[in-house]
Amino acid sequence: MRILVFIFLLSFLPSQVKCQNSPLFVIVSCSEGVLLDGKAVRPGQMVDASSKQLTIPKKGYVGVVTMEGYAIRFKKSVKVSEVNDSVIEQINSPRGSVYTCGQEIRIISAPINQYSFVLGDSILLAIDERREAGSPYALVVKSMFDEVLQQDSLQQNWKVLNVKNLMLTEEAILIQCRSKENMSSIKLIRKMLREEGAQFNYDFSRIPPSTSGKEFALALYQLNNLFYDHAFLLYQLERSNYQPQNKIFANYIAKQKKKYQFELFDFHK
Repeated sequence: MRILVFIFLLSFLPSQVKCQNSPLFVIVSCSEGVLLDGKAVRPGQMVDASSKQLTIPKKGYVGVVTMEGYAIRFKKSVKVSEVNDSVIEQINSPRGSVYTCGQEIRIISAPINQYSFVLGDSILLAIDERREAGSPYALVVKSMFDEVLQQDSLQQNWKVLNVKNLMLTEEAILIQCRSKENMSSIKLIRKMLREEGAQFNYDFSRIPPSTSGKEFALALYQLNNLFYDHAFLLYQLERSNYQPQNKIFANYIAKQKKKYQFELFDFHK
């Protein structure tokens, strides 16, 4: 009988060890001085349930992507076992009013607060119209002084807009999409200056060379509130039929596509 019990325990143990060693999240960014169980962490490091504590110094931070596909930044020390609970708490916490604007056209790829910096040269305008009046849509780009800088007609419900030339002489631009019946709310976009993007550039410079930089960059755009750059890189990954390297980033990318309702758009046209 003892032999049977011993064999049973041996057969059970590997699955427990495997579960214990399964990654809970990956570290995608961190300031100097962040420790995991007393040892310095690095971007690209996988963390499993065998670890206990992430210690974050004053004014420090650590950004992670969890196995469930959520990106989150911590600015205070946290127990490894409580990371997932912290994610759920942040997701369910009040974040101000939900999109309640009376406009019938929504630019899905733009932030709800209607204001964002742009680090790159191009943005994605992805349009969802509630009354489905359909294309063509009119795109109007104006300066802060209401001067029309560009007008265009969209024959489908998305467009890549190059903002580099528009912002050569403009500190910020205003964008609005219209159909025959409806119009979107006005979106304000400001080009991010080098000093304003210092933290992103620092995090970006530390992406492990052995990993897919695109996956890390996607999470870093979100963690640094660069919403337009985030949506545009996700669009590029979709266009290239990109396949994530591991389960964590596969879950993360799938969640972001759902967030931006990518199923509404044919980005391969």
